[in-house]
Amino acid sequence: MDDFYIIHALDETTSFLEVFKSEFPQNYHVFLPAEISKKEILELLKSIPDNSLILFLGHGHSTGLYGPEGIDFPQNIFIDSESGNVLFKEKKVILLSCNSNQFVTRLNTHKEILGFGNILSSMEQLRNEVENGARDNYGTLSKEDIDYFNAIYCTAIIKAIKETIPTSIYTLKSIKKIIEFFINKELNFLLKNKQITKEFASLLFSFRNDMVLKIAY
Repeated sequence: MDDFYIIHALDETTSFLEVFKSEFPQNYHVFLPAEISKKEILELLKSIPDNSLILFLGHGHSTGLYGPEGIDFPQNIFIDSESGNVLFKEKKVILLSCNSNQFVTRLNTHKEILGFGNILSSMEQLRNEVENGARDNYGTLSKEDIDYFNAIYCTAIIKAIKETIPTSIYTLKSIKKIIEFFINKELNFLLKNKQITKEFASLLFSFRNDMVLKIAY
């Protein structure tokens, strides 16, 4: 998997994504909340060969990808559409970040790119959504629910990558299909055994349905 690069914008709110480090230690690169780390990650991204797969882990926005947040390092967008079109040119890219399904519509130089919707990965995010009236029906979800949700989609993505990349000939379409299959399998199991609330099911349905894949033609 020499052509696979994981970029993790690591802070307290994204530490649960370190599971990818455990699964792919040789491919994992951490972006810490410091200018020197930001510079190193940007230099790495510039050096990645065409046709490689990049997996970004962190927070996002419809206009770009955020770096990590620290005491002396505010959370700011470090890749916008302009820099993204340079850094992701001729690459296969998975953006595991909130609202990256909107951000990918601003990009056009990639080979393939996969974005996700509004991923509720913390209780703070959930409270903000409920207080703003955007997610009234999610008020009954617990921290255990959110942790389980995070574990499910992380496992789905890890399985998809492990099943496809070793074949050498793979597409993000095939990765997306495996993610969808795993989410559906988990939903069916939980529903069959009556171990799921409609609010939790809604989290999984949204994660699956909000994925957006763009392919260069």
